[in-house]
Amino acid sequence: MATPSIPFASGGRIPAVKITDVEVAEDELKVALLDGRTITVPLAWYPRLLRATAQERGNWKIAGGGYGIHWPDVDEDLSSEGLLRGAPAPRPSVRA
Repeated sequence: MATPSIPFASGGRIPAVKITDVEVAEDELKVALLDGRTITVPLAWYPRLLRATAQERGNWKIAGGGYGIHWPDVDEDLSSEGLLRGAPAPRPSVRA
């Protein structure tokens, strides 16, 4: 299986990195990566996690071959690729 990679506007790609640990605080998400980096993003980027209880936030598992995180209680899935790109959850469209 090929290692996932992340495309950039310049046409280059970098390999995605496996996740080793997750910490969800009241207002931020911290994800530790296998290469030693830690990504910290505002929890406001992920409304399902923001609205979840501490117990629901704490019930996560590494998924997707090590490249993703799944919260079964709130049906949320994030990837190291999306976190490295700085991609918040898509906002639902509003119809008039």
